[in-house]
Amino acid sequence: MNPFRCGARAAELVDAALAALAQAACWVGSLDSSGAHSALGYRTSHRFLELEAGCGPDLARTVVRVSRFCERHPLTGEHLASGAIGFDRVDVWARVVDSRLDGHYTEHEAELLERAEAARDVKAVSDLARRWRARVAPEVAAEDCAAAFEHRQLYLRHDLFGGVSGTFSLDAVGGTIVADALDTQPDPTTGPIEARSAAQRRADALVDLAAGTTDTTDDREPTGEPAGQRAEPTPGDPNPDTPAGAGRPTGRRTTSLTLDALIDIATLEDRPGLDLDALRAEIGAGHPISQPIIEQLICDASFRRVLVDGPSQILDVGTATPLIPTALRRAIQIRDRHCQFAGCDITWNHCDIHHIVPRSQHGPTNPDNLVLLCRRHHTQTHQTAWTLTRLSDGRIATIPPDSETPDGTHWALTPDNTWTQIHPPPAPGDQAERSPRGHAVASATR
Repeated sequence: MNPFRCGARAAELVDAALAALAQAACWVGSLDSSGAHSALGYRTSHRFLELEAGCGPDLARTVVRVSRFCERHPLTGEHLASGAIGFDRVDVWARVVDSRLDGHYTEHEAELLERAEAARDVKAVSDLARRWRARVAPEVAAEDCAAAFEHRQLYLRHDLFGGVSGTFSLDAVGGTIVADALDTQPDPTTGPIEARSAAQRRADALVDLAAGTTDTTDDREPTGEPAGQRAEPTPGDPNPDTPAGAGRPTGRRTTSLTLDALIDIATLEDRPGLDLDALRAEIGAGHPISQPIIEQLICDASFRRVLVDGPSQILDVGTATPLIPTALRRAIQIRDRHCQFAGCDITWNHCDIHHIVPRSQHGPTNPDNLVLLCRRHHTQTHQTAWTLTRLSDGRIATIPPDSETPDGTHWALTPDNTWTQIHPPPAPGDQAERSPRGHAVASATR
């Protein structure tokens, strides 16, 4: 199929649909103003359109909104009926002009219609409408600002599988601050790994923002140089060209967030059995979590022993002990410098430490089994089928899902984004020491 011909036809059909909506709005205006929908047995015109025309609720409300606006402003209705202005452009004015602004709109109606008809697209009409509203009725704009601030809100919902979704509404200043903080550049498209969508980039940016990731640089005296740049190379540094903003690794954690999880020892060790009263694997305010999330939390966490007698009586609480000692953490930060997932160069001060062979598979906490991963790739490695392995030369290879070949090898990406075939090493067979019965609280930086 010719793509140009297909696109032209699609544009024609969209124009025809908008023209049909314009005509529908004119007829619905008569129906609505005369109350004919009541005579037909419907409480509202919206309901009439939903049931008789098969419209969705949002489309029904839009058509009724435009029709009522045209009833209040006949000149706009004439332009809509004649096709001089499109349905979507009139809807912009219907949303901007409420009863407080009807008089102002009528006064400027002819000029505003002319400019709206000449605008290059609907966004230009929206910009025009906002500027006009702020200019002719500053008191109304001030009221709207106050209302937006008073009605600011953010709702979060936990689903059955531990995920969180939500909606929010912010005032103009707060919304701009959040939008700027979540604004990210597109991922490079030169590598073999599929780039994230804009929505995925914003989601990852929100997690990093909430985690309070900080630049935990060394505590040297000020040098007068721009923040984040190094005044001198670190003696013995294997890679003196540290990216700006990364500073010198200290071995400290790189986030101000502490996230608590309650994990029963039996669950942690994956013992058989289904005692739902005794087994505990919860995060935050008691939300159940699955095994991949447990493995992510215990990968780079501090543990404290909590001995209990039954579900509620606490007998003893130990001191939180980090799984990865500070000296070892600093050594990994110095060695890796940045996220080791193929194609990623997020610096060490925005990274977690990952166990290549999971602790649940008795993976050791030593330099060969530890690697820096940014928070996004750490989550992706635990919660999807992507895996990592260390090659014989010490480099990290990234193994995508479904990469196994008929001869048992796997396709993997090397750090320079080239494909190679590898034999993944087997998981270590050493048995980890069994912990005493009780509960473990994992305070993990995420």
